[in-house]
Amino acid sequence: MKKPSPKAVAPRLNCDKAGCLLCCRAGLLLIMLLPAFKTHAQDFFPEQKDYAVSVGTDLELPGKNLSDYRKAVAANVGIMRLLDRFTVGVNFSYREFSPITPVVVEQIDPAHQSTSTYSSYSTFLFYLSGAYNVSLSEKVKAYGGLNVGVGYNTSSILYQQDDTNLYFGGGVKQLYAAPKLGLSYAINNNVDVEIHAAYNLLAQTGNLTNPTTHVTRTSFSSLTTGLGLMFKF
Repeated sequence: MKKPSPKAVAPRLNCDKAGCLLCCRAGLLLIMLLPAFKTHAQDFFPEQKDYAVSVGTDLELPGKNLSDYRKAVAANVGIMRLLDRFTVGVNFSYREFSPITPVVVEQIDPAHQSTSTYSSYSTFLFYLSGAYNVSLSEKVKAYGGLNVGVGYNTSSILYQQDDTNLYFGGGVKQLYAAPKLGLSYAINNNVDVEIHAAYNLLAQTGNLTNPTTHVTRTSFSSLTTGLGLMFKF
């Protein structure tokens, strides 16, 4: 009996090996092109060293005289002057602390009770900022500095008992100081991203609304940490 002749089998391509080879070639091509990309990026984003606009947001943890309030989210913006080793600026910041218990009801006697309603504690800050920069690498730097300025806060309490309504509140001016530390990373020549922390100290200097107005918690401290962006121009 005649045996059937064997059939020709087409050679199979090892897909895994071919895929790895293709990836290696693509990776080498990218590595070779990176210097060109970097050069063109530097041309498109020329280095800026004079001025910048900074924007950021902070998480603020209540400290002295703010234990009855929740954490606050602060927003800040500033115009910065960029010097060789120093950064100075003019800044504005705002935060609003919400009371943990906004309404407190007290039983005076079996027939009478009082209700105290507490508003949020809002603070506006206008300040000068200064920092000394230490370069850690081509794109990363650390800095330490101080913010000094004035604050203005508003708060109020509405006291109600039977037919009696008493309102205590107003605005208060404060002196403001905050030592700070941070790290920044240069995304490109025009934009830096930074993380920072500061310890805020505010001390009452006087009542801006009425000498007879009763305002509580006019001096306080807080700890902040946050993120920011600096746009150079």
